[in-house]
Amino acid sequence: MREPPITFCRESIQAVYDRTKTQTRRIEGLKILNEHPDFYRNATLLSDGTWRFNGYGTADFKFVKPRYGVGDECWIKEEFRFTGGGSWKGVLYRADGEETVQSYVGINDGRAVTLPESLWSQWDHYVYKTKISCGWRSSRFMPKWASRGKVRILQIKDPERVSTISEEDCIAEGIIPNERESYTDGFHNLWNSLHKKPDERFEHGAWVFPYVFELVEGPK
Repeated sequence: MREPPITFCRESIQAVYDRTKTQTRRIEGLKILNEHPDFYRNATLLSDGTWRFNGYGTADFKFVKPRYGVGDECWIKEEFRFTGGGSWKGVLYRADGEETVQSYVGINDGRAVTLPESLWSQWDHYVYKTKISCGWRSSRFMPKWASRGKVRILQIKDPERVSTISEEDCIAEGIIPNERESYTDGFHNLWNSLHKKPDERFEHGAWVFPYVFELVEGPK
């Protein structure tokens, strides 16, 4: 069983932990297709788990393997920071709220995950030997030992153009639209807020791998 990392943005992580988000769409590995997404019309799954994308009206093929596989248990990366000191050390997660009394003192108001003493040396390194110290850190830099969640990949659906997502799948993506937008509008806006490059935008119709997952470990 593989245990690769998987990153969720602040807008999505709570829906993952609430189990209202059970799908995620990813563009990893598809960059070469998304330079000209209209050129590819369908994809065929091969026996080794690779997808063959067929160029429209030509014999041009591209072969892409999804980053995640069915059965992978992926540890979750999210925005975080360290807190505590002295005889207590822990980790805070931005999705739980930014206002807290636990900035640089060893007080646990119930929102931090307490670290065992075996990890204190790791905590010391981040807090005392990096410039950010106890400041908020990007999910990209979360170490595995600071993660509090894990999801299991249940299914890899057929690759699709992100702009063709159904309303049902938008709901499975954990979208909660405001009163002036549809579920699709909500997904569209969230996607574009996270994907700034032109060939990744919703309206560009980037190819994505849709993953179905379940939460297997999360906050108590």
